[in-house]
Amino acid sequence: MHQAEELVLRDHPVMPIYSYVSSHLIKPWVGNYVPNVLDHNYTKDLYILKH
Repeated sequence: MHQAEELVLRDHPVMPIYSYVSSHLIKPWVGNYVPNVLDHNYTKDLYILKH
């Protein structure tokens, strides 16, 4: 696999021109928000903390 990857990259170099970025502003009173790699957070899992 390593040799195959070298052959492909030598013949057809790849340059990433776009990268995924996400930013979220989460209030401190929102509970159960856990950032993750896939950026999957469902609102059904979130809750409001009591003051």
